[in-house]
Amino acid sequence: MHSRSVVLILFITVLSLLNPTLAQPTGSIAGKILDPNGSPLSDVKVEIYSHGNLVQTLTTGYDGSFVVSLPQGVYTIKLSKEHFVTKSLSVTVRAWDTTHLGEVELDYSIFVAVPVNEVVIRPGDSFQMPLNIRNMGENVEEVRVFFNSPEGFRVKLVYQSLIVRRLILQPGDKILAHILVDSPLSTGTFNLTIVLSIGGGLNLTRDLVVISTLEGLSVIASKELYKEALPGERVTFNALIQNPLSKTMDFNINVEGPEGWIHVLKINNARVSRIVLEGGSKASLTLEVYVPASAMPGSYSFELRVWNSLFDERENFTLAVQRGFPLIVAESTSPSLDVYTGSNAVYVIKLSNLGLRSATVSFSIEGLPEDFTYSIKDEQNNIVSRILIKAGGTRTIKLVVKTPVNAEPQLVKFNFTASADGSSATLPLELNILGKYEISYLTENFYFELYIGDKGAFELEVKNTGFNEIRNVKVTVTKVPTGFTVTVEPEVVDRLKPGESYVFKLNIEASGELNTGDYYIVLQAVSDEVSANKVALHIFLKQRTETTLIWAVVVVAVIVALLIVYLKYGRR
Repeated sequence: MHSRSVVLILFITVLSLLNPTLAQPTGSIAGKILDPNGSPLSDVKVEIYSHGNLVQTLTTGYDGSFVVSLPQGVYTIKLSKEHFVTKSLSVTVRAWDTTHLGEVELDYSIFVAVPVNEVVIRPGDSFQMPLNIRNMGENVEEVRVFFNSPEGFRVKLVYQSLIVRRLILQPGDKILAHILVDSPLSTGTFNLTIVLSIGGGLNLTRDLVVISTLEGLSVIASKELYKEALPGERVTFNALIQNPLSKTMDFNINVEGPEGWIHVLKINNARVSRIVLEGGSKASLTLEVYVPASAMPGSYSFELRVWNSLFDERENFTLAVQRGFPLIVAESTSPSLDVYTGSNAVYVIKLSNLGLRSATVSFSIEGLPEDFTYSIKDEQNNIVSRILIKAGGTRTIKLVVKTPVNAEPQLVKFNFTASADGSSATLPLELNILGKYEISYLTENFYFELYIGDKGAFELEVKNTGFNEIRNVKVTVTKVPTGFTVTVEPEVVDRLKPGESYVFKLNIEASGELNTGDYYIVLQAVSDEVSANKVALHIFLKQRTETTLIWAVVVVAVIVALLIVYLKYGRR
């Protein structure tokens, strides 16, 4: 027994010399390693250092935990795993005691920062937001970026103006990229997930809530909601239709009004029931309402509706119809005119309705002689018997008075009256008939040929070119050459009305004693009221042919007789 005890003591002494720790009191360290999501991390490398020297190495189990026995003392524990940030802990081990580290969290080596997690937009908006990425680990990391986006959303990552899907980050690298989001034309709350895959099946996610709303937006931007009108009038309401979103949209347009009323929607003077507006653009809409002439006083409502898949906006326009009365006023800048008989006098008359209701205005004339005729014309020279003048409106008419051709010079006073529904306006007018006496010759050729000793007739046509009747019209012969006899038929015409003419016959006889040549007779048409200018009738007298032949025979006979005498007695 003694020898065995000695051997055992020697064995223990040798072992203690080989491993001094066996001779020291021991304790233990226990801990559990988790990822940032709180899940256990297996295969985490646990390195234990004492005074800078590696003492022991082990890995965590499937549940992320580890336990290690160590002599009492102070140790540095280094925890590391691929794609995670290495963490160091200082731990004191006490003899016969277990130091519990508890749950230790290791951060991902890739740090991701999104400054916001909820945005409010309008349907169809495009927006961007920064994305900060940093490699905080000790190894090169390859990061793939993708998005889980709702239907209709288009999302992409842009870095240095390039669309990227994969990044390579060296240890310590940090970049600032931007997420560009293009939203659809729809409203609601949408969840957008940003996913960064860093290998080993590790995915970092960031959630973004997108709230797409129409709050505060309006399609009918500005409008005239109230107007007053009278029966028979046309009223215009103006509204501004706008697309408050950034994308092009179609809008349907409709209006509902009282039964039987005519109303028209127009844009740029063209009827519309649908309009396409680019994002942010506007269009001026006009609602034309035609108030029936039979409309009773009261308030009438017109509902404008503008709608599409996103908007359904309505606006009521109120039209107050009032009972009015016409008030007709007539005026003329030239109420007194001078005109010759047989001519037209044109009075320009301005008619105004100063009342509150449109009215049909009729006309009447009083004091105009029966043989005077008249007509009334509108602005387009149409002959009218009545015209419509709107409340507050003005029309211009022409009163055309035709004087008879035989009217004597005189001043005619008469009244023009315009009447409409109990309102009338009388305008005193004057017509000064001017006289004009004038007599003219219609005959243009005053040349006449006549044989010596012969008679002839020359016709002279005389016309009353004045505006009044002339009496005792005749043609007088003021100068007759010697050897001529001139008579006029008829001697006198009792009267010639304006525009009438008459042919006088001048019987001319030339004496046989006259020689051939040119002769002139001076004539003049006269009446009791006026005389025409004197004219000269050119007469050419000529010899008859048989007379010329007789004289030729006589001359020849004389010559022959002289010749015979010469031949017979000349030599002697």
